[in-house]
Amino acid sequence: MAYSFRPSVFAVLLMALGLVQQVSFAGQDQAGGSSTVPAAAGPYGLFNLLDSRSVFGDDFFPEPFLSDEGDRDNEVAFSWLHQEGAGSITDQITGGVELTFSDTTVEVQAPWETDTFPGGDPGTGLPDTQRISGMDSIQIALRHPIWQYVSPGNNIDNTLVAAFEVAVPTNSPVGRDTELVPEIFDLLRLGDHLGIQTHVGYSTLLGPDPSDRETLEYSLDLSYAIDGSIVPLPRELLGIVPIFELAGERGLNNGDLSDDLMGVFGARFNLAPIGGESIRIGIGYVFPIDKQAGEEFHWGIVTSLVFDL
Repeated sequence: MAYSFRPSVFAVLLMALGLVQQVSFAGQDQAGGSSTVPAAAGPYGLFNLLDSRSVFGDDFFPEPFLSDEGDRDNEVAFSWLHQEGAGSITDQITGGVELTFSDTTVEVQAPWETDTFPGGDPGTGLPDTQRISGMDSIQIALRHPIWQYVSPGNNIDNTLVAAFEVAVPTNSPVGRDTELVPEIFDLLRLGDHLGIQTHVGYSTLLGPDPSDRETLEYSLDLSYAIDGSIVPLPRELLGIVPIFELAGERGLNNGDLSDDLMGVFGARFNLAPIGGESIRIGIGYVFPIDKQAGEEFHWGIVTSLVFDL
């Protein structure tokens, strides 16, 4: 109960912050500004902790492949993750939508997962391949920027984002647990091309297992935006963004200090608008880094397709 109470308070505070932010925007709109973008460049929002000069929400930071996202978006996204290990195969197809109201972004994701692994026939005792599949827990996330800094020369741009995620169980073979995750994101731009995204979250898993499980979720994403100012690109391609990503989970309860760390080498390709719609295609190679991740899979591939709304 203690763990479920703290994330609930976190979520209430986050929603209150978004409401105050919207009231602030409304006042600016009555003064002749926009309800979503401040009329004057510079500080705005609650206690003037945000800065309208920031690239936050302008698609500078690419969507991570494996970890949660902290940027402000209006988009529909689809992804496929395929992993193979010693006789095991995991496929996860996820569809999601993100909508932003003022600076508060609401994200909903629905993943479908299929797991194939070696087993045994209970009748004959002979080896037999086992398979389970179903809709995984529905993920609902709420996030809001709480602080921004943009240097006078605009070479440094940093945004701190508070978020809360809840995974609602579907009672399928792969979606029986409820998960509560308060999170903090940091999105840092250095110069015109380098992006660094980090995040940490405290996950509490509530499910059929009588002992709840707590883990520390963490990630690091390094990206470099390549556009026409660096190399000539065909007119159908607005930019290429190479990405290196680390995503891990570390056990926290009952003396469990296990770690599960994996990495991704990939890229996103930003296409020129087609019929007024902006499209981003991503592909990456997934690999285990530590021993525990290596026991779960040997290699993988992840792809995604993102449509801006």
